[in-house]
Amino acid sequence: METPDLPSTALIKKLLQELRQISQQLALLRDEVKQHSVTTRTVQERKYRDEDNDATERLVESGRQYAIQNSIRKATWLAVIAAGIYAGITFLQWRDANSNFKQDERAWMAFKFVEGSLTLTIGQSFLVPTELVNTGKTPAKNVHGNIVVGVFRKGEPLDFSYSPGHANYEVRAGTLFPSGKIVETFEAIKHGQEHAESIVFTAPLKDEIFNAQSLIVVHGRIIYNDIFGTEHWTTYCRYVLHPELISEECTRHNDTDDNK
Repeated sequence: METPDLPSTALIKKLLQELRQISQQLALLRDEVKQHSVTTRTVQERKYRDEDNDATERLVESGRQYAIQNSIRKATWLAVIAAGIYAGITFLQWRDANSNFKQDERAWMAFKFVEGSLTLTIGQSFLVPTELVNTGKTPAKNVHGNIVVGVFRKGEPLDFSYSPGHANYEVRAGTLFPSGKIVETFEAIKHGQEHAESIVFTAPLKDEIFNAQSLIVVHGRIIYNDIFGTEHWTTYCRYVLHPELISEECTRHNDTDDNK
């Protein structure tokens, strides 16, 4: 019996369909054995009535017995196959239940802005308050990642690379228990000649930001392990002001893994 590469639910349905077919075949074989038994009894009765045909009846009887044994062998094999299918269904149901349990109990890291005001002062750099929180039911381990806080022209492609040479902050938190948070403010920075430089809030920049010609953007990624030893990641991208203008590129960066 071939086992197709199907999702568990579809595979279980297919296995149940095959079980029904096996059950039907077993019923036919049972009827066949019953019929053979009836025939055998009839032959025996006739044998007692007609001793002259004894040799012929023994030959017929032998054929009947062979047919019965053959039907029993078929039934035995079908029963073995059915047991294997039941075992397969049980395993798939256990695997799905185990996967669902892990999904329900694992850690989930999420990003959001800290509630409060954003202070923008002419001639000074500015800070953006952020929060990374474990919204899951169990601890997140080895929590680390990167975050970018910058100003980008509207329509300018965003660089989601966090390798050295790209202005970003490294975040490390070790273990975060359920509802545990990393609350921190980050200064807006940009690429510099030798290292990242602070972005100063000037009057021209003020006009650009308030007119939505330039946008304050926060994006990053966070990597962590759940208590089952599986590595996970979350990426995020937000506009600090004018969230209604968020680009498709930024929206797509809000994602998480499918690891189980």
